[in-house]
Amino acid sequence: KLRPRTQLTILLDQLDLTATPNELRTVRDGWQTGDSVGSIAERLKRDPDEVAIMLMHMARQLRIGPRPGGAYGTA
Repeated sequence: KLRPRTQLTILLDQLDLTATPNELRTVRDGWQTGDSVGSIAERLKRDPDEVAIMLMHMARQLRIGPRPGGAYGTA
């Protein structure tokens, strides 16, 4: 992308936007079993926003879909 030559703000720079394959599996499995984003984050010792971003990443790749209860889960 071409960026303007004006001052830019780096978004979410305080979050860790990396994930290991094992973390992604844990997030996917938690999502599929109805766990809340908060409980998945606690399990991984990660910020809930980081887990939400992992879920958005997997949803955009069609690796997960919508579920009853959304981010709050059903468990």
